[in-house]
Amino acid sequence: MASEVGIVNSAGIKIGAKQRIISFEDGTPLANLGADRYHEIRDELLRGHPWNFAEDRAKLARSSETPEFKYAYKYALPTGWMRTVAVYDNDAGVGWVDYKEEKGFILSNAEDIYLVFVFQVTDPNLMTPDFRECIAMQLASEGAIPIVQSKSLSEKWEKRFDKQLIKAKSNDSQGDKPDRRPDGSWTSRRFRSSGFSNWGS
Repeated sequence: MASEVGIVNSAGIKIGAKQRIISFEDGTPLANLGADRYHEIRDELLRGHPWNFAEDRAKLARSSETPEFKYAYKYALPTGWMRTVAVYDNDAGVGWVDYKEEKGFILSNAEDIYLVFVFQVTDPNLMTPDFRECIAMQLASEGAIPIVQSKSLSEKWEKRFDKQLIKAKSNDSQGDKPDRRPDGSWTSRRFRSSGFSNWGS
């Protein structure tokens, strides 16, 4: 089974760290790297792409508070929210909604809000292997200088991380297809006029 410690140890192997760790509290340079940077790197990567493995859906609860101006309602973002993927006013997941993210809320004039979002995945077993490898490579790049005093290793793993991230995003994008466009949208009219049905249907 995958684990946070295992991912950090993978980073240590990449840069030739002398010891593996058992926990982030071991007190070694590699353990300190994990304690200081693992969660930050994980969350940065989660926010950087609408990962399928981290996608969730929720109908948001409307707050009793109202925005000061422009919007009629505010809806609290879900616990663990990392990034909004799509916002709808219906459970069919079609259409377009005017909204704004502000201070932990979605502001909108829509009377209902259905949210597709990236949530904070904390269990490494729910992550794809190539995403876990991205974390390990970025840790290796950041840890190479303070742990093994090697700038060349840091640069090497930074370049490999960049390539791995592209690969991970590409693999992830093959796991779904574009949402169906609502009838009457500019896209659907354009494609019907060209002899095609709704794009993404």
